[in-house]
Amino acid sequence: MTKPKCSYLSIDFDYWNKTRPEIARNFFRKMFKEIPSTCQVDVVVEHQDLLEFVVDKKLDFDELINVDFHDDLAPNADTGVMDGNWVGTVPWREKARYIWRYPHFNNLDVNNGICGRNNFDTNFNRPKYGYGSNKYGWKNVKASFGTRIDYSTVKKVGISISPKYLEFGMIDFTTCTMLLSNLHRTKSFHNGAWKWLTIIQEAKRVEDLPSWFGVWRT
Repeated sequence: MTKPKCSYLSIDFDYWNKTRPEIARNFFRKMFKEIPSTCQVDVVVEHQDLLEFVVDKKLDFDELINVDFHDDLAPNADTGVMDGNWVGTVPWREKARYIWRYPHFNNLDVNNGICGRNNFDTNFNRPKYGYGSNKYGWKNVKASFGTRIDYSTVKKVGISISPKYLEFGMIDFTTCTMLLSNLHRTKSFHNGAWKWLTIIQEAKRVEDLPSWFGVWRT
């Protein structure tokens, strides 16, 4: 497939569950170094809230990169749009490709992140590994390990805090401070995201957070 010219980079904090705090810290440090100063970064609490920002009249996106523990690609069914299926509702998906960047080599870990479980072949040795023909309206869908990203095509970034899925301590004080200091409070933070980052930044133990924090983490 032709190299994309305009990519939207979506990031979910829960990608770094089961890792060490410095791994997320290093990712964001590199991201801020690589993206141009004109690149808009939006931070939301729940991942589906990014749908408001993936549409931009000034940009013609042809790729969505989702750095996430979950692929967020599943049938809407009767649930409506939510964090587990929002990718299948992106308006420009028919002309673009979607890449889920998952965090673990282990097949079991990958399977745990698949929201539409019956539509993904997790056998890496089979030719049809991945989503096959069920693409939820996307021109092309791919799953790939890790966070090696070509930032030269990234024109806009969206970050989801996803507190119900987050493991305590993986997004630490330094990472929160980096985000809070690098982004414009009134332009980049939406729907209580600034408050949530501050809460996580100041928490010394999981008991300092709401009781439902991390209830859906895997």
